[in-house]
Amino acid sequence: MDSSDKESLKRSFREQSAAHKKAREAFLENALTTARDWIGKIEDPELKDIGRQFLDLAAQSGVKQKIDIFFSSCLADYCSFSYKPRGFVNEITYGPGAEESIAKLFSAMVHETTHALQKMKSAALHASPFNPDTKIIICPRDWVTLEERCEQDAYTKQAFFNSMLAVFLPDICESTKGDAVSAEEFDAIREAAGNVQDALISAARQSLGKSFYWDNANAEYRFKHNIQDQALRNYQGGVIKRKSCNETGHIYVRLEPEDIAAIGASCGPNVFGRDGVVLPEFLEKPVLLKQTQEKLDDINKQCGITDADQLPTLTQALQQLGMTREQFIAQAYNKQAAAAAPYPDNGKAFS
Repeated sequence: MDSSDKESLKRSFREQSAAHKKAREAFLENALTTARDWIGKIEDPELKDIGRQFLDLAAQSGVKQKIDIFFSSCLADYCSFSYKPRGFVNEITYGPGAEESIAKLFSAMVHETTHALQKMKSAALHASPFNPDTKIIICPRDWVTLEERCEQDAYTKQAFFNSMLAVFLPDICESTKGDAVSAEEFDAIREAAGNVQDALISAARQSLGKSFYWDNANAEYRFKHNIQDQALRNYQGGVIKRKSCNETGHIYVRLEPEDIAAIGASCGPNVFGRDGVVLPEFLEKPVLLKQTQEKLDDINKQCGITDADQLPTLTQALQQLGMTREQFIAQAYNKQAAAAAPYPDNGKAFS
């Protein structure tokens, strides 16, 4: 084979590889369109066109969708803040796992989009160790609480939407059995509760209690323990990154009830209480396994925190800056809008 034949063959291989990648992206784009269409058609006897309401809120949030056929960590993932690229990312990445089942994609889309809606409503989620544009940071202990509440809300909304889809697609009952709350479990909770508001609260209450291991229901390690460990591992990563950027003057703050209420109000009835009042159980400090508590103590030392209860509240820290919660949230979205440009890699606004 002479050199010209080799170059021709190289070109052919590259073109075929690019065509295959493009075909997979088109397939996944079609699946995303279908899952989004399913969400829009979902209705609830009490809440009516809750699916359309969900999509409208998603559009308001400006959350982008990105397809990455080489994304291997999970089916889908929401990213809020990043140091690279710097600032408010606000995007959901869908990987090849999303090709497997539109029902599972539907479930993941609801879950990850719920995280984007939480970000739009909760100022505390912007006081993040990963937000390079603020020095106000929720303390490690309360960051664990925030992460627990975010997942409780997302798992609950996921189960709620899955239960509505199951009316038309019963197969989803089987595919959600390993979820924190399955479609069938949500149906049973709702029947016992008698109304959707109480059902959502009950589902949130139960959502992190299941064993994290599908084949060992009695394992000590539960969904909440996995979330706690992830929260602290990521928090420490944020602290290390800030130190590597030579950042100083951080203001560590405590949560307040309104921060929890804002997360639970992502879409539809609040999963943590009624009329803006959070139930006491959702205000409790996290109960950690021994090794997780040791990790928390170590991060507190790194941050110079000796007593989290003596830290200022988020309200107090914002008042020092002359800002409201709404203004604090708006900062990120204003910067995102100002930096808007043609988005690569199939990224686009949720619509």
